[in-house]
Amino acid sequence: MSLIRSKIDLQSGITAGREEKERETSPFLLLFVLFVLIVIPSGVYLLGLPGGFEFDDGVNIIKNEHLQIESFDFDSLKNAALSSNSGPLRRPIPMLTFALNYFYSQESVLPYKLVNIAIHVINVVLVFLLTRLVLSRAPDTKGNSRATLLFAFGIALLWSVLPINLTSVLYVIQRMVSLGGAFALSALIFWMLGRNKIQKKEKVPCLEYGAFLVFFAFAVLCKETYALTVVAVGLLEVFLYSRESRLEKRQFSVLSLLAFLGSIGLILVLVLQPSLILGDFSQREFTMYERGLTQSRVLVHY
Repeated sequence: MSLIRSKIDLQSGITAGREEKERETSPFLLLFVLFVLIVIPSGVYLLGLPGGFEFDDGVNIIKNEHLQIESFDFDSLKNAALSSNSGPLRRPIPMLTFALNYFYSQESVLPYKLVNIAIHVINVVLVFLLTRLVLSRAPDTKGNSRATLLFAFGIALLWSVLPINLTSVLYVIQRMVSLGGAFALSALIFWMLGRNKIQKKEKVPCLEYGAFLVFFAFAVLCKETYALTVVAVGLLEVFLYSRESRLEKRQFSVLSLLAFLGSIGLILVLVLQPSLILGDFSQREFTMYERGLTQSRVLVHY
């Protein structure tokens, strides 16, 4: 009887070890996934290199004399960074990258587009990393690193070739969107890394949360709509994390207070100075309401 029991225990141990091995992620699989996530979107968007500057590219880049820097002195870089009239913050980070592009390649569109494609590829990898972090906390994939990796790979690969990303990659001026997206995705990744540390009852993740604040600020300086990154943080907190420890409860209270104050501030701005958020339509041939009607149809029929 003891011999039979020993055999059963041995077989159970072998089966458990095999299942555990199947859940582990091979380094070669990870490298293959990253290779595919870099090559596929690069190959797709390199087909768009023959195109030229389009739409707002001319006014904001080619005809913008402040971007035509000849040296890296402080005044030239400052004037270039603040040369856009888009948004209340003037989007200095992407404008500075356009100035660097102009310094090295003047009006040749190829380097501008190559930078945009490189940013998109970085975003694909960031989407993969963020999705993997999210799925690692989902009940169905928690503890199964291979399933998490493969699901994240599929989501990132599909996202990389979505047609809606085309304008932010091949329209040069739309670098504001893709570069801001890179910073926003990085901010969310660092927030989740820090939040995971708290979940493990480790000390306050000052490094991770500090990185989150820096990347969040950079994202907003690329395009103001990335202030909505904090909404994503709230959703991640509500749906992925429990609040059992004192530190977790305290953090949730702070986030709730900030969300409340932010909502009040948003309402006040919409009432007192709506153009800061909705834009100034005084020099356009359409109103905000008409633009909303158009965009709602575009999203449906895109």
